[in-house]
Amino acid sequence: MAKHCKYCRYISDYIDGELSVRMADRLILHMETCGRCREMLARFSGIDEDIGILSEIEPSPDFNRRFWRTLDGQRERGFQTSFAWLFSGWRPALAAAAAIMIVFGTVILHGNRFLSKNVTAGAPVSEMAMAKNLDLFENYDMIENLSMLEHFDEISAPISTTGENS
Repeated sequence: MAKHCKYCRYISDYIDGELSVRMADRLILHMETCGRCREMLARFSGIDEDIGILSEIEPSPDFNRRFWRTLDGQRERGFQTSFAWLFSGWRPALAAAAAIMIVFGTVILHGNRFLSKNVTAGAPVSEMAMAKNLDLFENYDMIENLSMLEHFDEISAPISTTGENS
């Protein structure tokens, strides 16, 4: 007997008469060899019989009137009172505390971006890049002359003596 049988899920539908004839026949054939399914059929059938014995519950004669009066009262109070519980008691304080924690957490985690003294909020991008990399500009005189190296290959090429000033 398998631990989980694929036919077990059809037993309730079988009792309720909701299975096709073909599937019901397959389930009956399967239950001849599967003790677990036979046991479930017996249990479910017993439960179904117990439920059938129960008398039908009748609501009180005043139920219908009270139900509709309550529903109409809820509609009259409208949308605002439906969410009033959000703004009463401890919920607003908890929401405010959570918002403050998020702000402080963001400042702590990313504080160097938001609180940097070297970068001003209105500075152009190039000035911000220079402010972040100030150590590169300590030797600006040397960097200023780097443009001369663009033609270094032409300058360092050997001088040809053929055909010149002979």
